[in-house]
Amino acid sequence: KECDILDTDDIKLIEENLSKVIRNVIEYENIDINNSKCLIIGLGNASVTPDSLGPLVTENVIVTRHMFMIAPNDVSEGINNVCALSPGVMGTTGIETLDIVNAILKKIEIDYLIVVDALASMDVTRVNKCIQVSNTGIYPGSGVGNSRKELSKESLNVPVIAIGVPTVVDAVTITVNSIENINEKA
Repeated sequence: KECDILDTDDIKLIEENLSKVIRNVIEYENIDINNSKCLIIGLGNASVTPDSLGPLVTENVIVTRHMFMIAPNDVSEGINNVCALSPGVMGTTGIETLDIVNAILKKIEIDYLIVVDALASMDVTRVNKCIQVSNTGIYPGSGVGNSRKELSKESLNVPVIAIGVPTVVDAVTITVNSIENINEKA
């Protein structure tokens, strides 16, 4: 449905559908969601609003890995082993995100990654209106011409589920979309 403001029912429906899609991708990758260890990576720059999606997600993840380490017998059934990290961007860390993630994977055992990032769109109407989920990995920064090393199953040796939301468009796209809208109404 077309709307600018989502109500509670809309948000709940989006949440339910996104959960189903993520579960389907996890099952497709032959991951036992109830007996696996997940690392959630929030890509982006927390100081730049259109690029802050990944860090905002990791701030709101309920991490549980420490519970499995400290008192594994006390963890309630249905609680998954999850940890999260927002590694920042190369411009503030000086380190490739792939190198940071690889270093972590050498220290802790993970069965799969969920990587969340803001995306660039080629259509203004898609900004904050869609969610992309894939199992083919992600190139951080590629949407704004700043491509970093790929985070994928091939580069990390664990399944990578990438989740992205378009949060930005460039000025050329805005101009082209505006002209197209004017032409459609003429």
